[in-house]
Amino acid sequence: MLIRDAPTTDGVYRVSRFHAITRELVETGDPVVPVTCRFLGLDPDQSIRADKVRELFRRYTDAIANDIGFDQAHLIGAALADNVRRDGMPRTHGQLFSDVESAYGVVGRTWASLLTAFVAAVVRECRRHGVTDIVFLARDGILLDVVHRSAHEARRGGITDWILDLNRGMVGVNSSDELDPVPDEALIRHIRASVPLGDGVAIVDTGLYGTLVHTLARLGLLGDSMVMFFSSRNPYVYGFLQAVEASSAEREFATLCCDTLESWPKPYRTARLAAAGDGVVAVAEAADPISVCAHLTLARSLADSSGRLDPDEVDPAAELAILDGLQALGTAAGVPLLLPRMVKQWLDAAHFLGTEWDIGPLPPLTSPRRDPG
Repeated sequence: MLIRDAPTTDGVYRVSRFHAITRELVETGDPVVPVTCRFLGLDPDQSIRADKVRELFRRYTDAIANDIGFDQAHLIGAALADNVRRDGMPRTHGQLFSDVESAYGVVGRTWASLLTAFVAAVVRECRRHGVTDIVFLARDGILLDVVHRSAHEARRGGITDWILDLNRGMVGVNSSDELDPVPDEALIRHIRASVPLGDGVAIVDTGLYGTLVHTLARLGLLGDSMVMFFSSRNPYVYGFLQAVEASSAEREFATLCCDTLESWPKPYRTARLAAAGDGVVAVAEAADPISVCAHLTLARSLADSSGRLDPDEVDPAAELAILDGLQALGTAAGVPLLLPRMVKQWLDAAHFLGTEWDIGPLPPLTSPRRDPG
């Protein structure tokens, strides 16, 4: 379904605005809490009632439940709420967001080295294959874009980065969205207007199966694009964690790592396409206030940490081993550094990989992996 006219008021924006806010925060070094309040139209010194705080945490929990299910989301939401209330209920918006920043800052710093190693692997493959453009997929790609810009700014060597908002709701794959899938013609217009694709392009995603990549192929837009996932359960798509030779990178643990990344709060709700003049753009409502603050905090902490790293000196096997010891919910951060358990596997995964996947191994792979990871 294609929404008519692209609204930019009443909490609905073009998703490019959220991308720009995240990049601007990283580039300017502005404090997270004032930026969060300014975007949401809140006064950091404004008092906030206890019932309002509880309502904000309910909305935050509902938001992350979309990615990981209610049970785990409830545990995480309760843990963060307990952490925020450790010194009493926050009295202002500024206090609330400051506590959220403290919690998610730890998460970003913990993950920065491994994500820097992943992006470094992408950059190396780009140089090997003469790729000049990196397209980060979906909302999860926003933070990968942050790492790329922060850790590799001086080493980019002419590589341009892009963010393409594409989701399963748009393409009608395993979505609980009430909207009908978007017509192919509108999808093609949106994608072509947003990013380059084909030879000389790398498509980068967190993982796991490749449904969005398959959609690009079905639409005739994939071409010879290189495809790299942080973790892949598709033997025809490169998976960074599967390429790391370490006992930690076993199938279940690699999937758990990917599930954790995909559980991180997003700055906006699931995007939809809207007609805008003669074009098509992605629009979305802002996420709940706690999710917005958490996302901006992750962006800031990832950028600050990755910017101090030499990507070539990061040992991904060692970083995986560190994460392997963090599989407990109760942490000083108030949110888990790693999810307690994997998210329930996509029910149609076996059918998709066994029947629908008809495009063979994708570069940089030249043959299927033996272990689908």
